[in-house]
Amino acid sequence: MRPTRIRELKMKRHLLLIIIVFTGVNGTVTAQEADGKIGNLINQTDWFALAEEYPKLKGEMQSETLKHFSEAMIGLYFNQPQSAIQAIDWLLANAQEELGFGNVSNLILAKSIILGEQGLYAESADNLSNFLTQISAQMDLKDFPDHNQTLEFYEKMRDELKPEVIRPDKDVEIPVTIKDVELSITIEEEGRGQLMYMPVNING
Repeated sequence: MRPTRIRELKMKRHLLLIIIVFTGVNGTVTAQEADGKIGNLINQTDWFALAEEYPKLKGEMQSETLKHFSEAMIGLYFNQPQSAIQAIDWLLANAQEELGFGNVSNLILAKSIILGEQGLYAESADNLSNFLTQISAQMDLKDFPDHNQTLEFYEKMRDELKPEVIRPDKDVEIPVTIKDVELSITIEEEGRGQLMYMPVNING
């Protein structure tokens, strides 16, 4: 499986997350309103609004599960891998019953993909392998194709070195070409955008 397939699974995983509705929140009206607003943003998968509103409302929120779920989603979508993993670990340790199996399953997959993207291939594979082993007695593992494909990919990468970028101790000039995006449909000129191209060599 190509790395692009892993990225496709990551996006698919986000869409498959079945967001629970947080009800029965005890506390002040302000806390209920804060939890309700954040819960609605999650249910609407409005991640940009969530990233903007969550820091403002976090102090008023009542549900710890909702707080950590928000942090997990923000971490996943806005390149904050450590924050996402910390939130996922808290949810898996403290809120599995509240989240339900579907969300738990997808959060485990999410964590493995994050670990893999950080070059922690063995840890990523072990995380998925442990999960699939635990559920194998009760469920058909064929019903978890994304988990199996991700496990297969990172199992093959298990002994590979973590990638790193090493910058020479001198200024480096990189030739860059910028071209307009070519589209098959006609839209406003300012809406087309541009792409940056640069030559890359891997293993010769």
